[in-house]
Amino acid sequence: MIAILTNWTGNGRLGQREAEFVSYKFIEGIITIEFMWNLPGSGPIPNSYPISANAGRYFVKEHDATASVWSTSNGQINSVEQPAYAVIDTAGLISVLERYFLDGQTPIEQWLFRRIRHDEIASHTYAEVIRLRQKGKGSDLLRLVMQIQCLSIVSQGYGTVHNNIPGIREVDHRRLGSSNYEAYNRNSCDRPLPTGMSNQIDVALLKGLKKLEKACVKEISKQVFKPKIKPWYELFLAFFVLFYNLDYIHHGAEKYIMSKTGTVSTTYTQTSSGSTRLT
Repeated sequence: MIAILTNWTGNGRLGQREAEFVSYKFIEGIITIEFMWNLPGSGPIPNSYPISANAGRYFVKEHDATASVWSTSNGQINSVEQPAYAVIDTAGLISVLERYFLDGQTPIEQWLFRRIRHDEIASHTYAEVIRLRQKGKGSDLLRLVMQIQCLSIVSQGYGTVHNNIPGIREVDHRRLGSSNYEAYNRNSCDRPLPTGMSNQIDVALLKGLKKLEKACVKEISKQVFKPKIKPWYELFLAFFVLFYNLDYIHHGAEKYIMSKTGTVSTTYTQTSSGSTRLT
């Protein structure tokens, strides 16, 4: 069976084939950083509230990046550096993000419907998925594939600092030029997350997606190999969502790679189901 997700990313700067949390040596002192999460090309998630995380300054080692670097659509190289802050409890970060995004995924689904409104087949198919999920028919499988879809969308977004943190500076992205990758193509003035935190959130989201993928594969196997009548219609809808998500993430990965062209020496590992993402 092909991989459901395309987000399996390595971190070229750290030589990681699969993204893992970096181990930091923290300087004494803990602060609370509040941040808003933004959907790609859309700004903050509607009706959302800031996410809080306990963070600290860390000693910067040779491979630690404190600047986010990308190239614009016309080849200009941008670099935004923030202080070396990172989340202390990464295990807790995974559970916090899972609850935050999956418990309130309605506005993310609304973002998706706006995105696909010109695709008649996709619009009708996703509407049918939502209808059957609400009726409880095939709910476990359809619930899982929509969670995968929504968390994949979230993984293409970006965070901005909400509260006042020493050293965190504001950046006017409108002056930096347009980018092919939506997370860098912000028509706003905001305070980008420190690179260490941004990388940790990427890894946390990927681990959440991996958990959903395992549950989804288990549910598909259960439905396909069950005796007697099989829910072929629900399976068709589920696979439509999964393949549509593959296409969405693949295009996002391509644009991400374009935005990194000419910036740093990076190794991109592309599998049959996707490619890398590097903060």
